Amino acid sequence: MNTTEEFLRYVLSILLRHPNKMSLIKEETPDETIFHLKVARDDAGRVIGRHGRTISAIRGLMQVSAARLNKHAVLKLEDEEIHAVAEKLSD
Repeated sequence: MNTTEEFLRYVLSILLRHPNKMSLIKEETPDETIFHLKVARDDAGRVIGRHGRTISAIRGLMQVSAARLNKHAVLKLEDEEIHAVAEKLSD
């Protein structure tokens, strides 16, 4: 895989039950690349994982992938409810 986006799409396509309902939008800033992720509501738990372990692992691997390209990357869950739960669990 050549890019962090390809890596994320690959991992998420395996993890999700409904990968066709996933939306991954890349936003470039001077300091970092931000990936905005939206998934089907019944896939949210699979992305977050128990106590936020899955989303933390995905973010960690994504950051390693980005660092290989001398970049910084952030993954944000776009659903307000899902985002709040993921942030609370991954802290």
